[in-house]
Amino acid sequence: MMMLSLLVYLVLAYHSAQATTYSDQMEGLRFADDGYIQFSPDMSPFVNKMSVCSWIRYLGSNQYPQILNYGSNQVRFQSNGAYNCASNYCYLQVGSKLTVPKGQWFHGCLTHSSTSRSIRYYADGALLGTAQTSAGNVISTGGIFVLGSHSGNHHTSAYAFGGEMLQLNVYAKELSGEEIKRMADAGICSTIENENEDVRVLKWEDILKKSRTGTVTEFSIIDQCSSQILSRLEEAERKVNETETQLSATQQSLEECQQSLEESEQTLEETVKEKEVIEQTLNHTQTKLNSTELQLENVSTNLNRTADDLQTALKQLEQFNQTSQSWDWDLFYQDIYMNTTISSEVAEQLRSSWDNIAEMMIGFTITDQFITFLKHIDTEERPWTMLHTKQYLNKVFTREDANSLITMWDGISGSLVGVTMTRETVELLKYITKNCTD
Repeated sequence: MMMLSLLVYLVLAYHSAQATTYSDQMEGLRFADDGYIQFSPDMSPFVNKMSVCSWIRYLGSNQYPQILNYGSNQVRFQSNGAYNCASNYCYLQVGSKLTVPKGQWFHGCLTHSSTSRSIRYYADGALLGTAQTSAGNVISTGGIFVLGSHSGNHHTSAYAFGGEMLQLNVYAKELSGEEIKRMADAGICSTIENENEDVRVLKWEDILKKSRTGTVTEFSIIDQCSSQILSRLEEAERKVNETETQLSATQQSLEECQQSLEESEQTLEETVKEKEVIEQTLNHTQTKLNSTELQLENVSTNLNRTADDLQTALKQLEQFNQTSQSWDWDLFYQDIYMNTTISSEVAEQLRSSWDNIAEMMIGFTITDQFITFLKHIDTEERPWTMLHTKQYLNKVFTREDANSLITMWDGISGSLVGVTMTRETVELLKYITKNCTD
């Protein structure tokens, strides 16, 4: 509470330090039926546009209680809303709509504009009525300005204001409905009128200094406003406390969000690292795949070459598929069958000797053991006597046939000394033997 009192004091001290003091603006005038203020201001700023606004409290029961009258109804502003005038046009009546109880403060405004050709009456920020004036109607200058009664010689009780007014200001502007509502909503203790200082020509603090006729007394609402300001400050303090609580909760939420953000950033960093590891693994795997593909291509190339070689061998073998008498012994000249080529003379000897061998081997099937035996024909000790057993052939030679075979093979082997038989040679021998058998 002490803090609020200090704030009130500071507010009042601030206003008291201004050129237009807050205490002056919070001074009001109470008019008895015989009281009025009369003077002759410069009305040239108000010729085409004017707004009169004041806080009003009507206390009497007079028929035409006039707040203001200028130039014998050039401008007429009545507290009961009847017969309001501007530019001598006096047909704006809003008495039936003005429902403010007697003795209660309300904010009243009367506006005029020759441009819009209109007069408007506002009460507590609400527009109660509008009247259209004639084209060219303006407010003349040189008239008498009267507060609290009728101008001229009509200072009678019928026209007496008989009430209280506060902060009556005359603006050289047709105030908008929004501006007037802001004034009314701000309340009697505000100084919002100062916001229009550039067009506030006739000011309340200057009117207070004018001479007075009859019973016109001053009063102050500074104490009422202090209580009101105090109440508003208490409400403001409550809202500030609520705001601080909300700010504290918001701060906590922000801290939690910050923590979550930091955790998210850490998770993101870890994810980025994992991504880099995965990318490295993928690159390594891709490198291996590329290497494997290259190896597969090489294998495929080798397989294709092997297939081509086998196809060539097959085609060459097919050339023998005629009769047992038409073997192509010239193939022994090629390295595909032996690792050393033989001369045509040796090939002729081999053909002649083989013909004799083939005759003896009709019906015999060459086995793997016989092949092994043939591969070792160039050794010093050739187990020809083993031909008597079925280890090498599916039939046993007679001793005479075996001796003949040995003799003939010796003739062949003499020409093949130093020649190593290959797999192709064996396959050729199998093929020849099969044809001989068939």
